[in-house]
Amino acid sequence: RGLGNAKVLVLLDGVPIHDPFYLTTQWFKVPLATIERVEIVRGGNSSLWGNMAVAGVINIVSRRVKGNAGEASFIAGSRGSNVVSATQDAKLSEAFGLQLAVDRNRSGGYQTTPAEFTWRFPGKDVPDATNTNAMVTLYARPTAKTDAYLRAGWHVQDQDINFENGN
Repeated sequence: RGLGNAKVLVLLDGVPIHDPFYLTTQWFKVPLATIERVEIVRGGNSSLWGNMAVAGVINIVSRRVKGNAGEASFIAGSRGSNVVSATQDAKLSEAFGLQLAVDRNRSGGYQTTPAEFTWRFPGKDVPDATNTNAMVTLYARPTAKTDAYLRAGWHVQDQDINFENGN
């Protein structure tokens, strides 16, 4: 509707995940294996969620620890793209659970320069990017009315645009 991504509020478990400077969402920082569901509220919602929700709200809800289980997946796509992810849940007690999630997203990229202009950029090749995430979350429910979590994450982005000074 012409408003751009800066006017859609994106939340991870109710916490905004916008880049504070550019007002963009870095989707590759959200491990896919930890997502239970995505809730979307269309339209103006500033009166409920503030000025960042002019065009709507997206809330990504993480799945909670239900037992001691693990999961691994591999997704392959075109242009050398693939995603490898794994999660491990540990139910420490009825009140506490621990979740570890890791993933690696790689894309072989595509030529961003139109073919008729590549002669202007000798040595420029197809760019590629690799993003690696690790996230550990401690879920706590000490009482029936109290639900909390503590999350720590690590992210590395290695992007090579295959041009001078581009890595």
